[in-house]
Amino acid sequence: MATLEKIRKKAGLLVTVVGIALFAFIIGDLLNSGSSFLNRNQNNVVVVNGNAVDYQDYMARENELTEVYQIQMGTSTLNENYTNQIRQVVYEDIIMENILEPRLEKLGMHITSEEMTDMVEGENISPVLLQLPMFQNQQTGTFDRNAIINFLNQIKNIDGFPEATQAQLMPYKTLWMFWEKNIRRNRMTEKYLTLLNKAVVANSLEAKDAFNNSAESSDITYVMEPFSSIADTTVVIPASEIEKLYQERKEMFRQSETCVIDYIAVDIAPSQEDYNKMAKEMDAIRAELETTDNVAALTNEKSERKYMNAFFSVSG
Repeated sequence: MATLEKIRKKAGLLVTVVGIALFAFIIGDLLNSGSSFLNRNQNNVVVVNGNAVDYQDYMARENELTEVYQIQMGTSTLNENYTNQIRQVVYEDIIMENILEPRLEKLGMHITSEEMTDMVEGENISPVLLQLPMFQNQQTGTFDRNAIINFLNQIKNIDGFPEATQAQLMPYKTLWMFWEKNIRRNRMTEKYLTLLNKAVVANSLEAKDAFNNSAESSDITYVMEPFSSIADTTVVIPASEIEKLYQERKEMFRQSETCVIDYIAVDIAPSQEDYNKMAKEMDAIRAELETTDNVAALTNEKSERKYMNAFFSVSG
């Protein structure tokens, strides 16, 4: 009973302690939630049309496009200019996905399989393919339809090749997936712009108003007083104002440091010794090609361009 009496007397203090504990628990949970929210915001690289792209997603896109560039250029390293170009393409790609594509889907626009076939190997070849050197006739420089048909047959039947050949063809399959995506987007953009051009038509009143505005002319009379006609003595500029203007604009007229450089310009051209050396190297490589059992490995070792196991026609 004595214990119960003590609890009753200190009930107010007990309620206060419990309340403080609950308050601390709630505040702590809110702070943790807020911290997670802030961290999520910090991980977002870009937000387009209310849709956020986090760092991991962005880097995955950038790495994928970097691989495409490396395969297409036949190199494992890219300079800063290409890196900046890749980032810009990724950013524009995100904008397309979040702004243009939802509108196209809402309008019911799409690319049919027949339309895609026509843009790849039909009569209306996509500009994306027309600019690719690997699908051009080496003699005429024009698009070679047989070249792309052979290329597609190779990557479509990739499972039927040995593992070593599959490994060599996989990068080109990645390239084709990238090109195919660009072909679709390029065509969808054309359709959307055509729709906008056809939808916006000026009526007769607007045409008449535009003509009248362009045909209007006015006669005005004006008098010009050049600054040179005003005597310098009539205008007094305080030294403080001149100093202030100088401090504000002096960076606009800063001159870069100049220097005089003496140099000798020498034309670098291969000598006869260089030609002879290269001829020996080519003869050695030709001999290796005639005897090797692994043409792909030798080509990848000696050439800047990767080996591709595909057939291309000599002429269109």
